[in-house]
Amino acid sequence: MGESSCRKETIDPFTCLQAESQQSYSSDEKRCPNLDKVVKKQPKQHHPFLGPCNCCTKIYQGDLLSTDHCEELNAKFWHMSYNKRKFWIRGRIRLHPVTRRKNLTKEKYIRMHTKCYSLPDENMIDLTVCKVMFMNTLGLVSDSAITVAMRKTKKDLLEDDKRGKHPPNHAMPLSKLKMLRKHILSFNPCVSHYRREHAPKRFYLPRTLTIKSMHLDFLEQHPDNGVHYTTYQQQVKKMNIGFANLGSDECLDCLQYTKHQHAKSQRNCFICQDHKNHTNLYRQARICYETDRKNGQSNTKIHLTADLQKVLMLPILKNYKKASATVKRLVCFNETFAPVGGPSSEISNVCILWHEGIAGRGAREVASAFIAAFKIYQGIEDITIWLDNCSSQNKNWILYRALVHVINSSLVDLQKLTLKYFIPGHTFMAADSVHAAIERKIRLSSNLETIQDIGKAISQSGRNTKVQTLNIENFHHWGKKMILSKTMDYKDPLRNFRVVQFVRGQSKIYWKTNFLDQKFQNSEFIPSHLMKKARRGIVAQACTTPRGINLNKKEEIVKKLSLLMKKSSLEFWNNIPTKPYNADLAFTDDD
Repeated sequence: MGESSCRKETIDPFTCLQAESQQSYSSDEKRCPNLDKVVKKQPKQHHPFLGPCNCCTKIYQGDLLSTDHCEELNAKFWHMSYNKRKFWIRGRIRLHPVTRRKNLTKEKYIRMHTKCYSLPDENMIDLTVCKVMFMNTLGLVSDSAITVAMRKTKKDLLEDDKRGKHPPNHAMPLSKLKMLRKHILSFNPCVSHYRREHAPKRFYLPRTLTIKSMHLDFLEQHPDNGVHYTTYQQQVKKMNIGFANLGSDECLDCLQYTKHQHAKSQRNCFICQDHKNHTNLYRQARICYETDRKNGQSNTKIHLTADLQKVLMLPILKNYKKASATVKRLVCFNETFAPVGGPSSEISNVCILWHEGIAGRGAREVASAFIAAFKIYQGIEDITIWLDNCSSQNKNWILYRALVHVINSSLVDLQKLTLKYFIPGHTFMAADSVHAAIERKIRLSSNLETIQDIGKAISQSGRNTKVQTLNIENFHHWGKKMILSKTMDYKDPLRNFRVVQFVRGQSKIYWKTNFLDQKFQNSEFIPSHLMKKARRGIVAQACTTPRGINLNKKEEIVKKLSLLMKKSSLEFWNNIPTKPYNADLAFTDDD
């Protein structure tokens, strides 16, 4: 195209628009103002190849290195780590004694060695080059990097990279930082009652607390060591402590994909394909969930959702927030069964309630909570339950064994039980709405001092909500480990199960790995000596010994909070069973 085509007066707007509509430009291309040229964006290089040295000395062989090879050496060099770059430089420089000395300063020679530089060619043979060629190939403007690399250390070892490891001058003193963290931990943050298998461990504080109130309390206790509110807030975030806001967990797989960068021509990379499969799975699960909601409930067939509430602790003293904030509290558990589409006059929400003094929150306890809920839903022959993928509670062989025994027993009227699992990160369900209503009711209620007070608040949180508080007799010994049958034939790992089903009269497990599959796969999974008991519906023996809470924890609650509670509530706290060295479930996942 001639020079006149670049002038403004010769541009035809219609021609430009037509050319723009016919051509497509990738994200790596940049349009020129005249719409006729396309300029490729070049990636910014901090240390590019600076060109050959044009040295005429015969002893140097830099002219044997091609420009492409030098650029390749430059790229490989700057892709190395800091220590590997230093090691590479030391391997390409040889030190020779000075053969002819000229200057003498204070009876000492200034230079003790002469440096001889070399670079590898395409065949990895070192060629002698001059210093300028060596530095130009590596993109070095100054020889300070060479000086640092050749500096001798103890035992002639390379020093570690100390950049970014020195504390800043304005950093908080360690003693003050320990004081700040100790104050944050004094509010006794609690672990969540469920775990996503790929999520980091996170602690929670009750919603009655705020960072502002915690910061004000710190300033009152330490007036001489005050810190800014922003600093206090950052430390809470660094300690991975949050507040019990329901539905705030984000899908890590989707988050990883949003941060994934690729060109338009590389849409079939591993991360993109993995995210595509992940998207298809959670969309299939959501479509099936909506289908169950539209099908509605009947007198013989219902669809439920089940989930363990995130954080629930006793006592809750609204009138004495400051006095009770730093005291360890009793961890309570609420396994909620909520009908898909909301409760009705016939099918209600069911909340199974217990605390850590009675039992823990493992697979055995969750299985017992399922049995208690099935007894409330008497007369229902077909139940479908939507669950999250928590392996320690909702997807494990101990729970499956308990369900096989129960469905064949006379305790329930079930003929068929189906478990459906959401995809991790996309587990919002009807039970979450019930939990939000419970949190709202607790926030608006007065003091809640006993498990009966929480049960009353839960029953008043929404319409048609039934609450059952479990005692030790309601829990069963299902064993700590499940030994699978040797005859079990299954190729899919447990994490790939999307739908699991149990049928009365059978000791088999039926499963699907895809929501769209028409047929179930099935296999025996219970050992032969337990199959007869399962088919007969013989349930495991009831527990007789409660779990108990730590003795020091109970004494602390009674000593510091007994004067703030009603006298009628003290009977509940005095009768809580204890064990001297039992683990605190506020800080551990399981026993």
